[in-house]
Amino acid sequence: MAEDQGKKEEKFDFTLEGEALGYISLDQARVLAMEHARDNRGYYGRRYASRELTWEEISAEEGEDYYRVRISYRPVRDFQGEPGIELFTIDKAGPIRLRQILSDPQPKKKIRLAYAAVGAMASLAVVVGVLFVLLRGSGPTVVEVKPDSPAQLVAPDGGVTVDFDAGSVEATSQLSYRALSTSEIPVMPDQYVATDTAFDLTMDAPL
Repeated sequence: MAEDQGKKEEKFDFTLEGEALGYISLDQARVLAMEHARDNRGYYGRRYASRELTWEEISAEEGEDYYRVRISYRPVRDFQGEPGIELFTIDKAGPIRLRQILSDPQPKKKIRLAYAAVGAMASLAVVVGVLFVLLRGSGPTVVEVKPDSPAQLVAPDGGVTVDFDAGSVEATSQLSYRALSTSEIPVMPDQYVATDTAFDLTMDAPL
């Protein structure tokens, strides 16, 4: 009986003044993790610290001395892709002991192309664009694409425009444009007719 009482007493902690410490619940730990993430955005770094973010709980589990809460975070506007994930380790007495970024948000890579080329075969009108995305080479028109800002490439004749949203690339890269001559256009399928608008787009490896 004395041993059972001793075990129960070991579960209580006391302050220096002799007052018993209160423990937070798992639900309170969930809220604490969300509030801490919201109020301390600088932890995400320059890319996300100043952006409007949203959070969502992924999981919460209870250990002997700590709660572990996983939450996701992502920008609210103009974001498509996988959210970032972070882990909070929270003492049952309340303090957050550890905060870890497990993964950053991963935006989907997207390129919006504006182009027009018209050809005809019999009574069929076909809109044709020839696009090559290579990991080599360079062209006379080059634009630098940064992860945290939009970018635009416009062909010298104004006939081709490539727009990048912020977050389209993970690292600073270079996109180059080069118009193709007729001899460089590949053989088209039977139902298509090549036109004078043909070009090569090259995305260099990240700088």
